[in-house]
Amino acid sequence: MASQAVTKLANSPHYDIVLMDIQMPIMDGYEATQEIRKQGHKDLIICGLSANAMKEDHEKAKEMGMNEYITKPVKHKNLEDLMQKYLGSNTV
Repeated sequence: MASQAVTKLANSPHYDIVLMDIQMPIMDGYEATQEIRKQGHKDLIICGLSANAMKEDHEKAKEMGMNEYITKPVKHKNLEDLMQKYLGSNTV
């Protein structure tokens, strides 16, 4: 759940990247991202994941503070490209 992601980051802020599902109960991925940003994690890479593939969905993710947005089902190449972009080629 998104609320668990917020709690984990508050308790142990040593993550390189977060893959955030958009549609979750209690707190959705947009709300969780905004809360994570409010906690001061401005440089943390957050990538939204959703089955919604419209241009508006990508734009909303950016507006809510996400760095990237990948549609599900996640393609291996898209995930690999994301990791290389933000974590460097040695991570893949």
